[in-house]
Amino acid sequence: KALELSDNVIIFIGSADKEGTKDNPFSYEMRKQMLELVYSEEINNNKIKIYPLKDIGVGNVFAWGDYLIEEVKKYTDKIDLFVSGEEAKIDLWFNDNLKKEIDFYKLSREEIKISATELRKIIFDNEYLEFKKYTNPKLYKYYSMIRLEIIKTNVEKTNNLSFMFEDVFDEDEE
Repeated sequence: KALELSDNVIIFIGSADKEGTKDNPFSYEMRKQMLELVYSEEINNNKIKIYPLKDIGVGNVFAWGDYLIEEVKKYTDKIDLFVSGEEAKIDLWFNDNLKKEIDFYKLSREEIKISATELRKIIFDNEYLEFKKYTNPKLYKYYSMIRLEIIKTNVEKTNNLSFMFEDVFDEDEE
């Protein structure tokens, strides 16, 4: 959507300093590589730039918004549009003066029909056809690798590998 609204887009990969957790199973590098696969033409034409964004642990306050704006200013001197998911907390990140200087576009759940949590569950549950409904075809051949990363983060929490073999072995066979 951002490319429809602007000629140049900066994508920040949030929680870039976190990986291997249930909420952040993928490393920054792996997430960046997936975006590079999907948007290779736009990246090659300098329409998209991708950068890491570390968590700073301040929550939903102006300090987070200030941090976001300062990070963007490291890479561009002009900020005219901020595209985000539709979350009420975003309104808490930016002061009224900044809201007058920058246009904000919130993607509704009608535009993004699935959350990251739901997509991770689909992948974990090995629902490949559902995965294909919500992802770019350029990622399909990497499904097994993506799923393995999600499984690793969940197995470490449960120490239970039995779910991995439910489709491989019939319960009646030994």
